[in-house]
Amino acid sequence: MALPNVILLRSPSSSGPDPYESEFSTRNYHPFSVSVLETALTNLGELTAIVSDGPKSRNLVGVIITSARACEAWKSVVGTLVGNPTLDSVHETEDLDTDWTSVPFYVVGESTASSLLDIHKEYHTPLAPTDVRGGAESGTSERLAHFILEDLPTTGEGRKLLYLTGDKNRDTLPKILMDGGVTLESLQVYGTRGSSTFEHDLAAFVTPILRKRFQLSPSTESSTSTSISTLAIPRIAAIGPTTSTYLRDALHIPVHVVSPRPKAEDLAQAIDAFDHP
Repeated sequence: MALPNVILLRSPSSSGPDPYESEFSTRNYHPFSVSVLETALTNLGELTAIVSDGPKSRNLVGVIITSARACEAWKSVVGTLVGNPTLDSVHETEDLDTDWTSVPFYVVGESTASSLLDIHKEYHTPLAPTDVRGGAESGTSERLAHFILEDLPTTGEGRKLLYLTGDKNRDTLPKILMDGGVTLESLQVYGTRGSSTFEHDLAAFVTPILRKRFQLSPSTESSTSTSISTLAIPRIAAIGPTTSTYLRDALHIPVHVVSPRPKAEDLAQAIDAFDHP
């Protein structure tokens, strides 16, 4: 007998077993994950100008990078600039105005630190960071902020840092740093948007499946409502009460199962209880 299918509208975990897929598998379901959102790099033109001009032109004494996506943005810009013959000739001189190797890059976690250092391994250029700090000492933005305040000189040079962000950021780190007298030049270099391949990916799973389920979260409802409403769906599960209310009231989509908490175990248990009352 074939296992019942569950389609999870979320990106699966990129490291290790996915907790949602694992939880459903242990309950004899056949889970599929379909990504609803994707992250895209933004404002690369502005970042390119900053990187090519160098830190001295903007009085920057450091750079803050707290995510792998921000690392990707810097790497993308470096790759573009290294391929520019005009800029290559500049970097071959002894003019260090565009040298970023002497500027500290402050990061959250050792994974981000490793990703940054890998840029210099691929591109041997002064545009790639070599002085990466805070990876081992800070696991959160708050800890990194305090680390930066301790690491920056209290006198002499200015205290202005370039801060590369996404479209969703807490204000904890900026507040701590600004309260400590640090000036930030913030630039959003990535953002989240609806997946450009969602309908295709969803159809690839839905077409051969007779029994269909969907697990939704607050950040995915608007991106998925049109596609969902065009399909014949026997049962829909929401990841929590807030999502359930939004689906029913705003999108007029019936919800059959509501997880009490947005956790893998609770969602799987709620669906299992619905199937086996």
